[in-house]
Amino acid sequence: MDGLIVAGGNKLNIIELKKLCDSTDIIVAADRGIEYLLNADCSADYLIGDFDSIKQDILLEVEKSEIKIVKHPIVKDETDTELAVNLLLELGCESITLVGVTGTRLDHTITNIYILRDLYLKNIKAKIIDDNNIIEYLGERVNIEKKKDYYISIIPLSPEGVVVSLEGFFFPLNKKNISYGSSLGVSNYLVKDNGNIIRHSGEALILQSRD
Repeated sequence: MDGLIVAGGNKLNIIELKKLCDSTDIIVAADRGIEYLLNADCSADYLIGDFDSIKQDILLEVEKSEIKIVKHPIVKDETDTELAVNLLLELGCESITLVGVTGTRLDHTITNIYILRDLYLKNIKAKIIDDNNIIEYLGERVNIEKKKDYYISIIPLSPEGVVVSLEGFFFPLNKKNISYGSSLGVSNYLVKDNGNIIRHSGEALILQSRD
């Protein structure tokens, strides 16, 4: 079962958001994310959060709908996004796409990116999408399709770095260690229609990004 979380950060363009809504099983709006969904003529199965940023007229509209509301206190241990993730896990989702979880609040953005690691360790396929980026935890072997104007970057998470091999890239690598904090893995790109990334050791994120 596939889950979609829409939070209140950077918006995804309406066309892409509608595609995601049409292709997912359960949609959870995290606080102000419900406004993005309604503006795109999409709905949600759940609205979750402390509702500190949602407009009151929108909240009243949701209360009259069939959307299930899960309200939490403002003083809590989890962000609204993490609450939404936990809800989808409880509902049995095996893959989760997160939208609206990047933005001007870098503390929230970084925390949301680290959620990808936690989900990977739970055997949940997960990714973050905005208009310029697709962010995923790097699995042991990844086949990636070429996308126009997108760069591909590997960002180490482990203090010891990450050892990877890259096939089909402009900058190929063979069991090369990308050290923690290094920019070696930034702004690569595919020269073939498909490429392979093999992670031999360590942990990393893979980002597909465009200007």
